[in-house]
Formats: sequence, structure tokens, C-alpha cells
Amino acid sequence: MTLNGSSGTLNSDAGNGGRIRIGVVDDHPLVGDGLRAVLGQKDAGIDVVATSDTVEGLRRSLAEPPCAVLLDIRLADSSTPTDNTKRLLAWGTRVLIYTQGDQHEEILRALQAGASGVVHKQDPVDELVEAVRIVTTDEFRITADGRGERRPGQHVSRRLAQALEILIHRAPNANLTAQELEVVRLYASGMAGRHVAQVMHLSEATVKTYLRRAKDKLIQEGFQAGTKHDIRTAAIKLGIIPPIR
Repeated sequence: MTLNGSSGTLNSDAGNGGRIRIGVVDDHPLVGDGLRAVLGQKDAGIDVVATSDTVEGLRRSLAEPPCAVLLDIRLADSSTPTDNTKRLLAWGTRVLIYTQGDQHEEILRALQAGASGVVHKQDPVDELVEAVRIVTTDEFRITADGRGERRPGQHVSRRLAQALEILIHRAPNANLTAQELEVVRLYASGMAGRHVAQVMHLSEATVKTYLRRAKDKLIQEGFQAGTKHDIRTAAIKLGIIPPIR
């Protein structure tokens, strides 16, 4: 997996020189409308052909899959980015995660499930255009067994690359579940419990339960977990959050 921005010089995109057709799955309609307007004004050769707030809604709206889909990491239907990525890949399109948040664990799981890259919504439009072109273009790679094959290009936002690298190489995570990891990550990043609940679409009571379980596990691993500062220190040592934010 390439996690240091764009990779290499690539040839023409899918479609033999034609315009790149993309779909957008985001539960905020203005995102798709805004992308259609901005990309059209920029005349980047990229057309937003359909938008939807769910993967299935996008599939129903198109007779054939687009070249790629910009997929928001967290949707209102409570679907997971991993499952959404797999559904889109099975449909026959490529996936570019397009997210406003820094849900690094979920982004990494989507990349591991086959997404070709990730762009932060605060990245410049030119980086988004570059990312779309890269992931819709095949590049020649040497596989582990020495064979060559053409596979989709990969692109990772420079805003997210460092945090994803830390996750890949981090120490053991104290046996925290995915939900406990996310609660710790958000809480250690400075969020109050009620804000963590809003971001994760959970009740405050559920977040408190996950946080209590996570504290118990951290203590069992020899970490201090009595204060928010303690939890942040443990999270940095475990690689759950980067040391500088």
C-alpha cells in the first residue's frame, strides 16, 4: 500500500482518452452538487454522473458502474466503509475515500478492503483531480512472486499519510476493539464525551461504557489511564494518534 501521496507517472485513464465518469456517495447532497460544479468549471475531464446518500442508491441510479466512486467514510445509514468499499468493488468500480474527518482506523480498513486511495475534503481541488486520475489509471507493478501485472494506481492524501503510516506500524493496541479504539482516538484527540457520541452516532452512555472498558484494558497493559492526559499519552505510545496534531 502506498501511503506517501501519488505514485509514479501513469498512462491514460480508463476509457481510452475519454472523460472520467465518477459517482459520489455522501449523505450531504451539497457535496455532490458542489463537486459537479467545481469539476465542471475546472474542465478537468471528470464528470460527476450520479450522487446518492447510499451505495445501493448510487447503483440503482446508474445502468453501469462509473470509473470510480468518491465514498464518504461514514454515512447516515450506519453502513461501514469496509462493506461499502467491497460492494462498490464487486459492482466493478474503483473506490476513492473522500472524507472530512480523520477516522484513521476506518480509512485504513477501507484501504485494506481494496479502496484505491483517500482524499481529505479540505485538500485542494487539484489534488482531488490528480487522485481521481491516478486511481482510474492502471500502473504496472511487480507482484511478490515476481510476476508483473497492471493494477489501479493509489493515492493517499498528504494530510492523512503520516497518521496512516503510524497505524500500520504501531505497537499492539492493548486488545481494544474497533469501537474502543475509535472512542480512545477521538477522546485522546481532545473531544468531549458528548462530541465523541455525536461523531460516532452513539449515546453518551455507550461512549462512557467503551471508554471505561478501554481504560481497564490500558491499565492491564501497564498504562496510566486515570486522566485524559494519561489516555492521550497511552494513545500516542500505542500509535492510536500521532504525537503531533
